[in-house]
Amino acid sequence: MDRHFVKNIFFSGTLNKRILKIQNNQEEIDPLINEYKPFILATARKCTYKSYITEQDDEYSIALIAFAEAVKAYREDKGNFLSFAKRIIKMRCIDYYRKKKREAGGLPSLDSVHDGNTESSLIYKQSMEHYAQEEIAQNRALEIEQFKQELAKWNISFAELVDVSPKQAKTRQVCQKIIEYLLGNEEKLQYIFQKQMLPLSVMEKDTGIPRKQLERLRKYIIAVLIIKTGDYPFLQEYVQDWGCSR
Repeated sequence: MDRHFVKNIFFSGTLNKRILKIQNNQEEIDPLINEYKPFILATARKCTYKSYITEQDDEYSIALIAFAEAVKAYREDKGNFLSFAKRIIKMRCIDYYRKKKREAGGLPSLDSVHDGNTESSLIYKQSMEHYAQEEIAQNRALEIEQFKQELAKWNISFAELVDVSPKQAKTRQVCQKIIEYLLGNEEKLQYIFQKQMLPLSVMEKDTGIPRKQLERLRKYIIAVLIIKTGDYPFLQEYVQDWGCSR
C-alpha cells in the first residue's frame, strides 16, 4: 500500500491540528509546503491532461499556490485537510484549463457574451454545461480506476462488489454497524491497512456479529473502508446506496 495513503489515514488528525495552529504564520507555512511538495506534485499530476509534469510546469506552480490557499482557508468542519487541499488544487487546475481553453477560442468568455443576445448566452451556457459534464465524467473515470487499483492490492475485483453487496435491509444494517464501529477505532483501522486483513476475532467479540457473517461480508467491508478513508467523492454516492450513509 502507498505510504502516503497510509499516512493520510492515520496521521490526518495530527496534521489537521498543525494546520489550524500555523495557518496565520507564513514562516511556518513555508516549511509545511516544502515538506508536502511530493503530495502537491502528485495531486497536480492527477489533475493534468498531460502524461507527466515536473516542478517546472505551470500546473505545479498553480498547485503550490492552491495548497497554500487551502492551508489558510482550512477549518475543522472541512474534514481531512489533505482531502480538502486536493479539492482546492483540482478546482484551481480546472480554472487554469478553462482559462486556457477560452484564450485558445475553445469557449467564449463572459465578456464576449452580450447581455442582450439571448442566443449567444444560451450557446455559452450550453457549452459550459457540456464542458463541466466532460470534466465530471473524466474525474469519475479516474476515481474508479484508482479504486480498482486499490482493490487489486486486496485481491478484490470491482465486479465482485456487485455480488457481495448486501441485498437485504437487515444485512445492510449489520454492515453499517460494522463500518461505523471500525471508522470510530483508529487503532483497528491502522491494523487493517497495515496487515491488509480484518481482525475478525476482535470484531466478533466487540460487535456480537458471528465470525462467519463477518467473513462473508469481508470484501464489502474492505471496499467501503477504502472509499470512506480515501479521496473518492463520486464513489461516496455508491457507498450511500450500499447502506452506509455515515
